[in-house]
Amino acid sequence: RSQIELYKVQHKDDHPGTVSDTWTIANFVPALTGTTDMDGVSVARGTDGALGPYLQKFPTNGFEADNTVRNATADADPNTESGDNGWWFNHTTGNFGVNTTEYIDR
Repeated sequence: RSQIELYKVQHKDDHPGTVSDTWTIANFVPALTGTTDMDGVSVARGTDGALGPYLQKFPTNGFEADNTVRNATADADPNTESGDNGWWFNHTTGNFGVNTTEYIDR
C-alpha cells in the first residue's frame, strides 16, 4: 500500500496502471515493477526522468498462492466478487487488498 501511495505522489496523483490519463488493470503490476515517466508510460531504467521500480517483484498472496490482481468495483465487498486472483485493487478509491474468502479481521 505504501508503494501505491508513493507511485501516486510521483505520478501527478494517478494510481499505478494509469497511462496518459487512462487506467487499466493490465498496466497495474508493470507500473509498480517497472520504470515509468510521470505520465505512467513505460521507459527504460536509467532514462532521464524514469521513476520506479516500486517493487522488485509483485508479491504472492499466501492464501491463494497467486500474484495476479483484479479490478474491484467500488460498490461491493471485493472478497465477495468473483475472481481467482491473489489481489484486488479499486482504482476509484485506491483500496488494495488480498483476495480471499477466508476470514480476515480488517
